[in-house]
Amino acid sequence: MAWAGLRIPGKARRRVSAEDLAQEVWLRAVRIYEQSFDPSRSSPRAWLFAVAKNILLELQRVTMRDREHPAEGRTSRYQHLAEVPADVTSTTSRVSRDEGVRNFVARVEAMAEDDRKLLLYCGMEGLTLREAAERLGIEHEAAGKRWQRLRTVLLQWPACRNLMAL
Repeated sequence: MAWAGLRIPGKARRRVSAEDLAQEVWLRAVRIYEQSFDPSRSSPRAWLFAVAKNILLELQRVTMRDREHPAEGRTSRYQHLAEVPADVTSTTSRVSRDEGVRNFVARVEAMAEDDRKLLLYCGMEGLTLREAAERLGIEHEAAGKRWQRLRTVLLQWPACRNLMAL
């Protein structure tokens, strides 16, 4: 959920909440797991983040299309969330009320953009330092030093141990 809250672009937040995005990721992951997960190609974590990124890209496309055609309204892809059983939505609601997650997201949002991206790439999405450095356009060594500094800070935050791969 913290990843979803940090990844949804500002304008898209009016369309979908972090809770809805996280819920859609889990629903879609369960639906496609047997057909698309291959343990020889990736870890479960990497596969799940790939699913999440694809859903986020869909959301961004819908948001862009709605800007161009605002009268068309919501897409049917998100309408099925209303049909999710109450026990699933109540679990999501409990997690969203968790103060630790809210505090974590608020602290991460207050970080410098490059630090926030590095935390997302390495700490949450499990990318290597080399991959993160490439995405950030910095040297591998610089990413390593920055990540080490961030890890020292993050390990002092109580919620981090449960939310990230440190």
